[in-house]
Amino acid sequence: MSTITITMQQFDSYGDGWNDAYVRIFDSGGAEVAAHTLEANLASGSDVFDLPDNADYTWTFSGGNWISEAKFEMTDENGVVLAEAHGVEWNAQTGIPRLGSASGSFTLGVPVESEFLSTHSSELGEFSA
Repeated sequence: MSTITITMQQFDSYGDGWNDAYVRIFDSGGAEVAAHTLEANLASGSDVFDLPDNADYTWTFSGGNWISEAKFEMTDENGVVLAEAHGVEWNAQTGIPRLGSASGSFTLGVPVESEFLSTHSSELGEFSA
């Protein structure tokens, strides 16, 4: 089974890590295949890991405290963005941020114009207190 190398860039605007927020990746059967967080006292970091090619995945970005400071971008080995999210969803009408979780999906190894590229989608959710 071939794999694709994934890079996840993680950022925290305050510089103290993600405070127990995680990006979790699940295979098409719902099994968690990866979980990543930005460790305490860091403003940024990156994780590199492999996922099986020709497969569908879903992801979630949630949990922790101060998720409004956290964001990430996940790319494949060709630099194609698979997922990205920020812990804040802004209300366009009021300009007031709402804390949010994010989730989405991506497929590795989708043929597009004779090249293997990755596709992705995402959506923001809302935390309940």
